[in-house]
Amino acid sequence: MGQDVSRQECEQVKHNYRLESDELDAWVRVFKRYAGRGQMDLRGFLRAFSGTGERQENLEQLFRVFDWDGSGEISFNEFMFAVLVNSRVPTRIKIKTLNATEPGS
Repeated sequence: MGQDVSRQECEQVKHNYRLESDELDAWVRVFKRYAGRGQMDLRGFLRAFSGTGERQENLEQLFRVFDWDGSGEISFNEFMFAVLVNSRVPTRIKIKTLNATEPGS
């Protein structure tokens, strides 16, 4: 699977998110294209999702939500969770959830 995304991580993501091998391989390629050192920063995340029609501010908030350790970078697992939320959840529910994660809400 490459040095940046381990086979173990891929198998875990495939199992946890019930992905087919070809779908997983496609997302690994996307992640590798926009990530450096096995982690993806906000800039890479925005570039990866630039064609989705999501507003940049929603994507920025989505990134912060899935940057579970607050490092400013997301792992492949965190990226895949964001991908699935972004693709399988209606926008109005995403916005409600994202707003609920902001301090003071």
